Amino acid sequence: MRSKIFFVMFAALISASLPSCRTTGANSPDASLRNDGIKAKIQKPQAHYFLPRSNVAFQFERDDRDPDWNGIVKILSDHEAQGKRILKLQSDVDVAMKEKGGNDSEKSSIRTMYVDEAKKLEAEYSKSREQAIGHVEVFVNKNPASIHLADGLWGLAELYFERASEEYLSAKDEFDRQMREFEEGKIRVEPTEPVINVEKVIAQYHLLIKGYPN
Repeated sequence: MRSKIFFVMFAALISASLPSCRTTGANSPDASLRNDGIKAKIQKPQAHYFLPRSNVAFQFERDDRDPDWNGIVKILSDHEAQGKRILKLQSDVDVAMKEKGGNDSEKSSIRTMYVDEAKKLEAEYSKSREQAIGHVEVFVNKNPASIHLADGLWGLAELYFERASEEYLSAKDEFDRQMREFEEGKIRVEPTEPVINVEKVIAQYHLLIKGYPN
């Protein structure tokens, strides 16, 4: 089980950014500054053209006394494996791009070549995450006295953060598109920059801190 220090530090980091993480107040003068801590964790690397994932290594151990928990371990392990496939593709693209040096035309061809596979892996990863969230939610609700409850809550918090990150990055892509149109005079109303919503993540860490104070 993770230490209280880890939970407190993580919850404090996100809580500090909460005013700008909700869907309101995004246009206040210092909203983007308050949200920097969250954005930094999920910012798109410039070398990649598809969404990065947190790909947390859950590293939960099986427990033969608890078949329900073993099912959760397998589900999270399978989800982690999906994430590793995306990382492998990202690595392959990076290597291929470096080999082409400054040839922008060939780099563009590499992106095009990998884009279909990237989209497929991302769709599979998103589906895997949503299935994992459903199973872990059932586990923590059905097993409030389980010795594995803390790990279940922690895993759920990480899955919620993955989801929030994906939603934010998708919204940011759309914002960037609309902003280009606004700057080109194609639309009159300036778009509102999206902010990440981590309220569910914070709620899970608060449960952990409250339930496991030592």
